[in-house]
Amino acid sequence: MASNHHGQLVASMKDAENEAKNDTMTGRRVFLGPVGHCCNTRREPEYSLREVYEALLHTKAWSLLDPLNILPLLVPSMEDTALEFTQVIAREGNPKEAVIFVHEALERLERAVQCEEQSNEESVSQLMRLLVICCESIPRLQLRRRGPADTLRPLLTQIGVALETVAPLARGDEGKNIIYSVLHLIRPSVPWVSRNTHPDDPHSQAAMDLLLNLLYSTLTAYASHIRASLAQRTFEMYYPRLVLHTNVDPTSEAGKELMQNAAEMARILGGTPVTLTSPPLSIGKLILLAHGEPPSLMSSNFLQKLLPTITLSLQQNVAMDESLALLLNFMAFSSDQLPQEIVDPVATLITPLASTHSHPPTRHMVFRILQALLARAPPPIRLAHLSSLLIDCPFPQMRVAAVGLVKEAFLNAITSTGTDQSLFKSETLIRALGPTLFRPDPPDLFASPTSQSLRAFLDSSEPARLTECLAFYYILLKRDTSNSSGIRDQDMLRTVKNSLLSPLRNALTTWLEAPGIGDLHTLMPIGILETSLERVDAAVASLPLS
Repeated sequence: MASNHHGQLVASMKDAENEAKNDTMTGRRVFLGPVGHCCNTRREPEYSLREVYEALLHTKAWSLLDPLNILPLLVPSMEDTALEFTQVIAREGNPKEAVIFVHEALERLERAVQCEEQSNEESVSQLMRLLVICCESIPRLQLRRRGPADTLRPLLTQIGVALETVAPLARGDEGKNIIYSVLHLIRPSVPWVSRNTHPDDPHSQAAMDLLLNLLYSTLTAYASHIRASLAQRTFEMYYPRLVLHTNVDPTSEAGKELMQNAAEMARILGGTPVTLTSPPLSIGKLILLAHGEPPSLMSSNFLQKLLPTITLSLQQNVAMDESLALLLNFMAFSSDQLPQEIVDPVATLITPLASTHSHPPTRHMVFRILQALLARAPPPIRLAHLSSLLIDCPFPQMRVAAVGLVKEAFLNAITSTGTDQSLFKSETLIRALGPTLFRPDPPDLFASPTSQSLRAFLDSSEPARLTECLAFYYILLKRDTSNSSGIRDQDMLRTVKNSLLSPLRNALTTWLEAPGIGDLHTLMPIGILETSLERVDAAVASLPLS
């Protein structure tokens, strides 16, 4: 029965094809009837869309294809066969008619999205099918008076608007699929441009630039869908000793592969590191630059050019993965001392991320970027930022971590034979930071130690900060044997004792003698502080008498 059904449809299609030899429009109308019935959901069609499609493949009756009238029926359909049917029409039908249809369909799609006339899934599906039509039709366009650039410009401009309009509706892998669809559109368009222009013809590069700009705008609109874990991969490559186990998202391989394809396509179109860092800058350019090979000349000038785009990226949480990867690459490849014009805005941008980002591995990664950034700052600028982190930073966890950054600066200076970092082993360091490091916060914290004040103390970040401060004080006492910082001066020893050590010791003693303090949660931070105090006492006692 099914065979007879198919045979009748094939015979009908052959009759229509014969009719089309005499009258194309009549033959097309005969073929259009079954397609229209299949796509009409209000009544049961005589033939399924699959049957019509297979009969078309069997007869190869391409002369019956009428893109302007068939594609409007197929593109809105959610049937899987509709996509296959659309591809065949775009590949075998009149390409000029198919492109005319795309123009009209893109306008309808934009209106439908703005007016919320259809579901998000339908809008995304229609956009992808329109991209498929362009992929098949553009390479078959016959140019006459207009060159490739003039032919592509209105179409690609309209596609770019539609891509941006539909972007907020994409869910799951739909964003990646749309990027792939754009890449599939661009790939066959490149040889089509080459066939229709001379390599030295400026119109050739103009057409390539249009395709490249489409790629930029697509990546900008769908940046949040890439999810390639690029920054985490880059971090683990440069800091293997800090990685106990990988934090790369196991689902990120698809995004990595997608961006490898996009970066290669950008290279083919002329997207070099020079063009990607040339105005006008965009998030799309930044994404491609991050996923390509790191430029060989990653100077401070390179970062200066990208700074406005990186700022936009981090402030709006768009392509943050790529911005952090670029910063990691820059810190690894460049040993330049960075000017204040770079250090100040970047440090301001990434400090909140290092303190409050919801993903702990990202917080750690960004903190390492901040650490490397400040290490490349001119010493006075570095000192100013460390002071700001210790005193003015609104994030308690960063005020704790900043003590470690000060300790690192001192250790680098004390082991350096040069004079460039001598500021961090001088009395200036203690004058600038000592009043913050070597006293509790607030200064009267230990004035009246009670059980209530103990609970408040343990619920704050102050135990961790004081532990870090005591560790730094111990390092200063042991390593600064020449007393270049003045930390071993009797006046300084007395000041630290009176402002920090004695009040802390008295408070710990009072708290430990209080009843009901025996739980482990309470004893652990108190015990750590006690041990730190004992180490400092021993270090002070071992100093030579002056």
